Amino acid sequence: MQDFSLRVARMLTAAELDAVLGGHDDMVVARDPDTPGARIWVRRAAPTPLDAMLSAIRDLDVLGLPPVGAIDEDLVTVNDIADRTGRSRTAVRLWVSVAPGRGRFPEPAVAGPPTAWRWTEVADWLRLWLGLAPDGHEPVLSAVDLALRLRALAPRVTRMAAIRDLVPRGGDS
Repeated sequence: MQDFSLRVARMLTAAELDAVLGGHDDMVVARDPDTPGARIWVRRAAPTPLDAMLSAIRDLDVLGLPPVGAIDEDLVTVNDIADRTGRSRTAVRLWVSVAPGRGRFPEPAVAGPPTAWRWTEVADWLRLWLGLAPDGHEPVLSAVDLALRLRALAPRVTRMAAIRDLVPRGGDS
């Protein structure tokens, strides 16, 4: 099972809500606390997170509810980060509070207690600033989020083809 959530730019009408909930028993809809839109939680059986996300995005597109972002629901505490990286809790607390010369540690997703961060943001920071490659982390959710955000902006961007050329070809597996 793959767990994630997608953002849509606006609240759903009653008919749209019925269409989502009536046709997809693996989706739950709620107001997004961070935007004027809605958040759609998805728990979908699929071989990979990407397969699950692409399937859910297509389902929402068909309903006329194109997602504008993907949200990491894998929240981690200092203890979780220490366990996932094999580092001490003291080291993680130092990263969180000081991180001298290491760029700013991601902002917490939950102010706590306990304070929690989105794992994809933490893993990206670990890779960029400490050269660590946490086990089991593939930045697919971050990539899907960026693609959805770009897709939402594309109609308002001039010379979109030039911007698409910034993404290297290849890397398909």
